[in-house]
Amino acid sequence: MQKTFILLALIFVGGLVSAQVINTEKKRLNSSEEGWDGSWDVGFSLIKNTREILQFTNRVNVQYRKNNHTLLLLNDANIMRVNRDQLLNRGFLHARYNYEVNRALIPEVFVQAQYNQIWKIDLRFLTGAGPRFRLLANDTSSLYMGALLMYEYEQITDGIEYNRDMRFSAYISGHYQFNPWVQLDHITYFQPKVNDFFDYRVSTETSLRFGITSRLGFKTMFSLSYDARPPDDLQNTFYSWVNGLSLTF
Repeated sequence: MQKTFILLALIFVGGLVSAQVINTEKKRLNSSEEGWDGSWDVGFSLIKNTREILQFTNRVNVQYRKNNHTLLLLNDANIMRVNRDQLLNRGFLHARYNYEVNRALIPEVFVQAQYNQIWKIDLRFLTGAGPRFRLLANDTSSLYMGALLMYEYEQITDGIEYNRDMRFSAYISGHYQFNPWVQLDHITYFQPKVNDFFDYRVSTETSLRFGITSRLGFKTMFSLSYDARPPDDLQNTFYSWVNGLSLTF
């Protein structure tokens, strides 16, 4: 009963949990101008019924472009409390560098640190590299595919279990601009172990954004993640439907 309440509470305050696979694709900025660009999303939720549920989220992403070089820096934090007890604490730091060889080929390298109380992850450290392919790009549409190899170090919450693995990280990402005020984005990741393809993670996310002003918009987003072999007794599948405001600068 307690686990059921936890899951329902997380859904109603605006997001279930951060997926095992961090979606960095949606953090890339579409601006082609050189220099610094970025966005900031902040949210606060308070629900009072038989219990008091308080949640705070803060997400910042910054991108720098110069000639063929692109640097992406991300920071995400989420804190949730129920009746003054901490229920959810998760976040990550991510840095990614791209070099555009030509319009079709864009090699990239990344490093990431992540923690997630719900997923029982004290620390997950990732680093990897590989090619990114531009399959389609015009004024209204884009389609990308990536195939990376990454090293993963994972420490489970009890502090006893450690995992050190090599994984593939394949993804396909699409964007479509219906008009200046409405846009659709989708991303799907597939991350199997190099030496055991039956130990894999799948994550998919679709979002729709409606512009309110040139800087402010309303966004609705559905995401689903599946882990074939999650830590301990965690369930395999999680999903969320999130609605909120988005500010760009």
